[in-house]
Amino acid sequence: MFSTQVPNAFYRLSSATEGPADCGAVTLAINKQFGYAQCGVLIPNTYFGYGNLSVWARDNAKAAARAVAWPERTAAALYRGSLSPAAWPEPKDCGDAFGNHARLAAFAAARAAPDAVDAKCVGAGHYSQSCAVPPPPAGCAGAVADFNAGLATNATDIEGGHVDEADYERARYVLNLPGAASGSYSRALNHLWRTGAVVLQWAAPFVEWYYPALTDYETHVVVAQRSVAATVRALEADRASAEALGRAGRAIHDTFLCPECLAKFLARAIGAARDHLGMGLVLDDPAAAAAFFRAELPCDALVEVVRGGHHYASRPVAADDPRHPCRDRPRAVAAAAPAADADRAARLAAKRRSQKAHKRHKAAGAPGG
Repeated sequence: MFSTQVPNAFYRLSSATEGPADCGAVTLAINKQFGYAQCGVLIPNTYFGYGNLSVWARDNAKAAARAVAWPERTAAALYRGSLSPAAWPEPKDCGDAFGNHARLAAFAAARAAPDAVDAKCVGAGHYSQSCAVPPPPAGCAGAVADFNAGLATNATDIEGGHVDEADYERARYVLNLPGAASGSYSRALNHLWRTGAVVLQWAAPFVEWYYPALTDYETHVVVAQRSVAATVRALEADRASAEALGRAGRAIHDTFLCPECLAKFLARAIGAARDHLGMGLVLDDPAAAAAFFRAELPCDALVEVVRGGHHYASRPVAADDPRHPCRDRPRAVAAAAPAADADRAARLAAKRRSQKAHKRHKAAGAPGG
């Protein structure tokens, strides 16, 4: 298993689906809903393997073992998802609930072309109220004319059964839609690239950290309600191009989303922010770091983020915890550090002198030690 060390750094993390609202401090963001102009440094989202890269590695191995040959895969673009009831309250601006509107448009496309688009709403369990189709937002007919096209109010035929990851791996085309509530990134895309299917990305402005590597019709295809069925049919008529797109999508996973890829990028991003702002000048000196934290942090209210199952929790850091960043470094330890460094330097210098002497002996024809 690989090992990646993250340097000492401090930052603010924006995990909101909308992306960072302001960047008065060093801000790392898992996505930007409105494009690169939003502030913040993009890093991988926290849902690969539920935030555990060992779990992500095991999931990838299982997916690889389930690989299905292209001729044996289904030919319709596959999608399952729910609507977000919380996104419908009135009054709503035309641009609000974009994720819901995009999903309604995909369900309408599936009704119009069931041979090419298999997009259904999942409304079981705690999502039991999430497949109701509301009327178009008042006053938004011109702005969202296509959102409910082909769907009757409170239509029930948009519902479909749950599918699992193995079903996506048996599809030639997988459809990624914006998140339901705000229309930003969807964590579902994390696992779609590894399927080897053609990734059909719904047209939307949100971006994640690896999106600069994506190119329409080279790594994926951008689609919308009026184009998704036609895209699938065109690719079905050109199987070689479709398979090549599937391989290109898999290459995105192997290059950017493998466990080691994610860890190394995160370390590089944090390291670059640290170097740019000179954080090491403070954080790498224990005494200076403690003084800085005491001046800038609420030392009596610090918490440690810990993992519990698929979720994360926080617990207070006790004032007497040796790891508490506000604590002074014990004087004996601080005094020992320079001595230890001097000892290591002396041993390294002695080793180099020995190596040079060995080379001189060999050059003079003397037997080596």
